[in-house]
Amino acid sequence: MLNWLGSRYFWGGMFILIGGIFLLQYLGFIVFSAFLWAIIFGLGGVIFLSVFFSDRESWWAIIPGFALISIALVIAFDNLFSDWAGDLGGLIILGGLGMSFVVIYFINRENWWAIIPGGVLISIGMVVGLESLLPGTATGGLFLLGLGLTFGVLALVPTPQGKMSWAWIPAGILTIIGLVLLVVSAAVFRILGAAGLIILGGYLIYRTLRGGSD
Repeated sequence: MLNWLGSRYFWGGMFILIGGIFLLQYLGFIVFSAFLWAIIFGLGGVIFLSVFFSDRESWWAIIPGFALISIALVIAFDNLFSDWAGDLGGLIILGGLGMSFVVIYFINRENWWAIIPGGVLISIGMVVGLESLLPGTATGGLFLLGLGLTFGVLALVPTPQGKMSWAWIPAGILTIIGLVLLVVSAAVFRILGAAGLIILGGYLIYRTLRGGSD
């Protein structure tokens, strides 16, 4: 980890600087626009990511780095696309946090555990983002389906301990329950049908490219 980031002088100075900015804004001496806050959060995320790139053992810095950048994106989108950005705020932040754990796994396969919180956070983010479009039963099914897919991925990816075959059990149970909840929700039939056609078409193209026969 960078020496300056672990220094009490650095963090003490940062807290004084941030506190001073908040105080000056409250007293009316300075006015911050939303875009400026987005830049500040984004720069904070870049600082944490620079810690990781300087020391690959400091993988923990990826989490606050992705979190701060996700917050910056939400602030920027909320001002650029205020009509629909509210529904995507949770998706962006939770999805960003989830992706940080995915990255943690890919940089070191020993961190196989990171797949679980990554999948859970991305699943919750998808539910939050689609909550206004789907009924409660469908969102619950979508969440369970996301958890099932998470454990399915865990069962497939290589780890230092070998394949996690046990993960197929929760993967199967959660996927089946999630699909049942989605099917019983009449409003999601059209979505499932469209998704099924897309998957089927993609599979046929894949088979063709691989030289498979009809």
